[in-house]
Amino acid sequence: MAKLQAVLKKRRRMEEGTIWASMITPQLYLGRGQDAKNLKQLQQHGITHILNVADDVENFHPNYFTYANLNVTDFGGDKGIRRVFPPARDFVKTALSTRRNTVLVHCANGSNRSATVVIALLMMLPSLTEAKRSLFKKERERILSESTLSEMDPEKATGRASSEECSTSSEMELAKATGRASSEEQAEWTSSERELAKTTGRASSEEHADGTPSEITPQTMSKMEGGLSLKEAYDHVKRSHSATAPLRDNRMQLVMFEKELKGSSSMTEEDFQ
Repeated sequence: MAKLQAVLKKRRRMEEGTIWASMITPQLYLGRGQDAKNLKQLQQHGITHILNVADDVENFHPNYFTYANLNVTDFGGDKGIRRVFPPARDFVKTALSTRRNTVLVHCANGSNRSATVVIALLMMLPSLTEAKRSLFKKERERILSESTLSEMDPEKATGRASSEECSTSSEMELAKATGRASSEEQAEWTSSERELAKTTGRASSEEHADGTPSEITPQTMSKMEGGLSLKEAYDHVKRSHSATAPLRDNRMQLVMFEKELKGSSSMTEEDFQ
């Protein structure tokens, strides 16, 4: 009974707009038709472009936002959602070429069609860097959790202490993970530590031997290697938007798409949870 009441309460909050779309990256949101209808929330979240994946949801505010329609049919009735991935990529890429722009991707329920498209977008667009950063954030959090912060001085706990002040290996790891170690300390980093610093945008330009600027932006990331694997993209979207649940036809389309894009697939249709 308590579980049913919690579900009904959440549904009411979603209908009222108290619970709104999910942020996938700071410039990309995933939601439902109801979210696309809520003008107040759209404006509060700085939405400028709306990608309507559905063939059964109208464009509610054409005078306020830039729209693109993909007209995908739900419940296995479409001829293949993979066909709309290129126009989806082009629309979002153009929108996000201006930093102030933010995109909402939606269908009717926000769980199947639009979720599938967002997963594909993360596979295609390296400019959606926050998803990639989150994978390294988990490693950074692991290092932080293993460090005995309660025994450190405040400067050590924030990673601002020098190598002489960091007496334990965990303290040194923390300094590396937060990207605040000196250039001499960074020179001894491993390749994975170097990659972590680049991904979080905290290494200096001198440490970027490949010429990548220290501050990673959508513009600079476009010069780096492609987007996430299917597994990485799916895991990120599922964590960010718990309603994510592509149906079997769309799961198969994603697996086939990754094989076309990368030559192999990191998941099978059965791997989706």
